Amino acid sequence: RPLVKVNGKAKSASDTAILERGLAKLSLADAAVEVTATAKGERILACLGKLHLEQSILDLQNVYCGEKIELRISRQIVEFGESTAWFENEVTDFEQFYNLQSPTLRQTLIPHTATKMDLVRP
Repeated sequence: RPLVKVNGKAKSASDTAILERGLAKLSLADAAVEVTATAKGERILACLGKLHLEQSILDLQNVYCGEKIELRISRQIVEFGESTAWFENEVTDFEQFYNLQSPTLRQTLIPHTATKMDLVRP
């Protein structure tokens, strides 16, 4: 699964069709490259790593587009995800949490102090 993703587009609007053909050729030539077109018209280029991404961009410009076009490449797109994986030192016995004597922070009540707004009557 590709790890590094960037948004690529042609600097000149007239080169967009050339870029799309080049991206299609690149994705057919390299099975590790994923090219995605979003609903906003963005072209997302996803590769296995930073070095693979750099080489893919060079190949796209010099080989697959057929002619030299200038590209505008975004910063890396970072995906955030959640996991349910256990860490090595993580406790798997949940009985100790039920037997805790001190309350957890979320269960601690903080007393309310009166402010001027509380004392004003409508």
